[in-house]
This record gives sequence, C-alpha cells and structure tokens, in this order.
Amino acid sequence: MTAQDSPVAFFCAEFGIDSDLPTYSGGLGVLASDIISEAADQEFPMVGVGILYKGKEFVQHITGEGKEEQRDSQFDHDTSFLRQTTTNGKPVIITLLIANEEVKIKSYHIRLGDKTTLYFLSTDVDGNPPEWISDMDTLYRGDINSQIRQQILLGIGGMKLLESLNINPQIFHINEGRPGFLIWELAKNISKKEGLTFEEAWKKAKTMIVYTNHTLVRAGNLEYPIEQIRNW
Repeated sequence: MTAQDSPVAFFCAEFGIDSDLPTYSGGLGVLASDIISEAADQEFPMVGVGILYKGKEFVQHITGEGKEEQRDSQFDHDTSFLRQTTTNGKPVIITLLIANEEVKIKSYHIRLGDKTTLYFLSTDVDGNPPEWISDMDTLYRGDINSQIRQQILLGIGGMKLLESLNINPQIFHINEGRPGFLIWELAKNISKKEGLTFEEAWKKAKTMIVYTNHTLVRAGNLEYPIEQIRNW
C-alpha cells in the first residue's frame, strides 16, 4: 500500500476476520470483515483500522454439566498470522499525549490483498500507564473512561498510524460511532497543513467522511456527558 493509492480508510471497533482472533463480538465485526474482504476481492484500495484486544473472557465454553463459561483467548499475536508493522525494518511506535499521559502504540497487520491491508492497534507496550494496557483486554471494557480510552486509541491512534506509514486516504469510513475521535484529528490535521481555521477545516473534513450506523435505535448508540469528554 502506497500513498499514491489514496485508499479508503475503514475504521471499526470490531473485525471478525478469523474465529480465533479476539477482535469481534458479533454482527458488527462480521459485517466489517465482509466489507474489507470484499474490497480485497475486488482489488479496491482500502486500509482497515481496528484494535488488537487481548481476548480476556473471549471464548465461550460449555462444560460437561452444560454450564457456560467465559475463558480467555489463547491467541498469541506474536506467533500468529499477524505481522508487526514496521518501517525501514523497525517496529512502528506511535506516541500519544493524552490527559498529561504519554501512551505508546504499536501495530500489527494482515494483508488481505494487493491493495487491502488491515491494521490492529495495541497499547501492550512496556512503560505505558497500566489502565491503557488493561482497558484493551477485551471489547467494550469497563466504565466511561475505559471506553473513551479505547475510542481515542482507535480514532486518534489510527489516524497517527496512517500518517506514520505515509498513507493518505481519500475517504474515511467510520463504521459505527466508536472511531469518532478521528473526525477531530482529521480537522486538526487539515487546519495545520492548509492554514485554515478549525471551523473551515471541520467543513472540509466533513466532505471526506462516510458514516454507517450499525444500530439505528437510540439505545444502541453511546452517549457521554459533555463534562466527561472535556476531561480528555
């Protein structure tokens, strides 16, 4: 994948590309996998961006007594079909400065086709704040702050990953609301590069964004108190 391909960047909190890979929980991940797999089959330039959860309580197990248990995934990304993302032979490490904390992010990926690559972000890096590591144990973990950390990793961390790889998407496809922080990051980048006010950059960013909603009822979409967001 090169910058000249100007791919569509497809951001989603879940990707169900393999039953052993603990990066999905249901229909959202299966649908996201279908979309990016079809892009690969059609040789359509697309990059996917998701989170490499560690799979705590990911596996459903039925005991001999017929009881359901949740077991941790045994998936090992370092020995799996995933490859750590590198540039010039060195692992890509991105730094986020969030709420007075420095968070390191690494990336793994799988090539699904000549023009289609799926990237997974990981905060499992020595020296990171403990909550930034544990909050990626599994999908949709914990309280509001834990959920926001996941969304910052996906939206802002994902944007910074693409920048570091010199991938310049023509369109950003947000699949469900959790990657939403990328909108602010995109507007900020446009403002900085083109010398626009944030309002002007926001207007331009809107022309580069596609959004699909997995659940149309209000109860299926996250809402946060504005004061909680301001803390970040």
